[in-house]
Order: sequence, then C-alpha cells, then structure tokens
Amino acid sequence: MRKNKLKIQAFIIIALIFSNRVSAQFIMGYKDFIRDVMEQHPLAKKAQNLVSAGKYQERSANGLFDPYISANLENKYFLGTNYYSTALAEIKQPIYTGQALKAGIEYGNGSFVNPEETTKGSVLPYLGVEFSVLQGLLIDKRRYEVQKSGHYKNLLETESRMNYNELLFHATESYVDWLKNYSLVEINKRFVETAAQRFKALIALSQIGERPAIDTVESGILIQTREIDYGNSLMFFNKALYELNSYRWQGDTNKVNTNILPEEKLIEFEETCLSNFLKMSKPNSDENPGLKYYNFKSNLLKLEKKYKAELIKPKLDLRYNLLGNTTSQAGVIYSNNYKWGVGFSMPLLLRTPTNDYKISKLNLQNNQYELNTKASELNTKISALINVLGILGQQIQTAKKTLQYSRLLMDAEKIKFDNNESSLFLLNTRESKVLESEIKLVELQAKFIQNYFYAIYLSGTMQYNLN
Repeated sequence: MRKNKLKIQAFIIIALIFSNRVSAQFIMGYKDFIRDVMEQHPLAKKAQNLVSAGKYQERSANGLFDPYISANLENKYFLGTNYYSTALAEIKQPIYTGQALKAGIEYGNGSFVNPEETTKGSVLPYLGVEFSVLQGLLIDKRRYEVQKSGHYKNLLETESRMNYNELLFHATESYVDWLKNYSLVEINKRFVETAAQRFKALIALSQIGERPAIDTVESGILIQTREIDYGNSLMFFNKALYELNSYRWQGDTNKVNTNILPEEKLIEFEETCLSNFLKMSKPNSDENPGLKYYNFKSNLLKLEKKYKAELIKPKLDLRYNLLGNTTSQAGVIYSNNYKWGVGFSMPLLLRTPTNDYKISKLNLQNNQYELNTKASELNTKISALINVLGILGQQIQTAKKTLQYSRLLMDAEKIKFDNNESSLFLLNTRESKVLESEIKLVELQAKFIQNYFYAIYLSGTMQYNLN
C-alpha cells in the first residue's frame, strides 16, 4: 500500500514539475520551426554547398577553353662558342567547335643549331590552326567536359533538392509527433484534474452521509489510473521533444531547449492541412526530385555514349601554320611561307573503345529501367495516399461526432449522478469513453497531417511552409 502511495506521489510531483515548466516556456510555431531548419540545420547547409559545387564545377570545365601561353628557352655556350640559342613562345585559343587558333614566335641561332630550327633575322612569327577531321570533329574531350559539367550541375542541384525534401519531411514528422503528444498530455492532465476534483467532492459528501464511502475508493482508483496515463503521456512527450530538438540548430550548435510550447493547436493544424489538401491538385510525380535525378543522369549517360562512340573513329589531325618573313622590306609577310602537318592513328582491334561504348549503352538502359520502376512505384504510392487522406478525412468527421455524442452522454450521466439517479461507475464509464474519443481524434488528426506532408514529400513540391 505504501508503495502505491509513493507511486501516486511521484506522478503528482511529475505533474507539478510539468505545470511549473509550462509557465517558463516560450512559444514556437511550425512556420518558425521549419524556417529555422531550412536556414540553420547542417544538412540544409550541406544541400546549399552541393548547389555551389555544381556552379564551381561548371566554371572549372569552361576554363578548358581559356587561352593559354607557353614558352621555352634554351642556350648552350661552351669554350667561347655559342653552340645554340633557341626560343619558342606561343599563345593558343581553343575554339568550342573543336579547333584551336594559335600564334607565336620561333628563334634559333648558333654554330650548331639544326638548320631546320635556324631563323633568319631575329625571330620567325607564325599564325596557325589545328583541327580534327575524324575523331573530335563532332565532340572532343573539351566539349565533353563542358557539357558533362552542365549535367553534373543539374544532378547536384537535384540532389540538393532531394536532401532538402528529406530533411524537411522528417523534421515536419518530428514536429507533428511533438504536437500530438503535447495534445495528449493536455487531455490526460485535464482528466486527472477532473478526477481529483471529484475525489475531493466525494470525500466531503461521504463525510456527511450523502455518498457511500465505497465511492471514494473507486474514485481514488480512477485517480491512480488517470495519473499513470498522464505519466505515460509525459514520457512520450519528452521523447518527442528531444527528437524535435535534434532539428533545431543555431550556427554549428544544436539548440536543445526543453522549455518550448507549440503555437498552434493540433486541430488548427489539421484544419489548415485539410484546407490545403482540398485545394491541392493531384500530386504530380514529375516534380519529384528523385525522378528528375534519373532524368538528368540519363542526359549525362547519353552524352557519355556519344563521346564513347566518337572515340571509335580514327584520329586524323591537321595542323597549318602561316610563317612570317621578317627579312622582307615590307615587314612580316605570310604569303607563300607556311608549314603544315597531318597526324593519323588508330588501334587495330578497337577492343577498348567499342566495349566502352557498349558499356555506356548498358548504363543508359539500366538508368531508364530504374527510372521506369521508380516512376511506377511513386505513382502507385501517390494514388494510394490520396485515397488514404480521403478516408482519414471522413474518419476525423466521424470521430468528432462520436466525441460530441460521448460528451452529451457524459453530461447527462453527470446530472443523473448529481441527483443520485446514477452510480459513480456509470459516470466513470461515460467519462472514459470521452477520454477515449478525444485520444482517438487526436491520433487521427496527427495521422492525417503526417500523410498530407507525405504527399508533399512524394510530389517534391517542397510546400512545407503552410499558408
């Protein structure tokens, strides 16, 4: 018996602590919470970095078409003889169509310079062009890298959106669970207070002979039951609160705070979600970032397939330089002074490029198979979810009517009990039915809200911040 008393006292102390905490708590609404998650959570910042990385990668690839210069100077002087002095300076500008324009100067002089490298006068200026006729005509390494970087940018932006979508959905789930458990705490607390007031009144009535003493025993048992339920709801609420705090950050620090209360009531939150759901058109899976990721990946694999096909061709590169004549009286003259060359190469068996091309085709097919599978699964989930939301909406309306009727029966039973026309057992039964109906309604409302946001998650519209 003493152990039971200690347990009752422990639950009362918990209730008192919770009541004191409520007075020191501050209010936090869903909109403020989800905004902070988007701005402060480390995973949100990581998602922002993915977008930045895509931009930097694209800029890096475009740098392959930046002009660049090169120079080389060599000199050998031995035993008073200038064996050779050679110099080469060049600036080259790659062109997006695959060619490259270049200009430079050559210098060669000395006692033992190769006659081919000897320049008459001071230097030999030249203008030239390089281009590929077979492999590299339609697409080359530079163009491949630039186009690939654009697709990678799209992939990283889509991956960022996927991460945001995942983070905001789970954060919202946590908030709804916290709001639901807070509502259950409030309900159980109210019923504990009602049972305590009735117990106090029955003691007074039993002392003057208006009620049998056995009613105080039954009322005391009910208080214990209510306090146990209240204690359980407090435990689940605290668990949900700590889960909620895991999504609250400020800078690089987790902003853990146990002194917070929800700004909105669960019923208000559910009504807002219901209103948005009724206005919502059927979620379109085409907006889902997961499917977009496969589409962008498909574009990347098509580009890779095109480039692998280009590598099967033989290499035939042409080079042509117009040479200047600085000894002419007219200065630098390029007419009838030129140097040209042709380069050709190809593997005899072509095993590497042909099999790389076949692998790229398989990768493209596999990506399409995955896309078709994911799209089918997503459309099935969305259709089932719309049906679930409709059923939950009807169940909520039914639960509200059940709660209304249960309260009417409880009020009627209370009047009869006050007039000594009913028993405490019947009144407690009616009251327990009201408690059960309130808890059922809260659970249905929370379930509807969570499924509504699941529809937002599947559609990928990111409309988590309710209007």
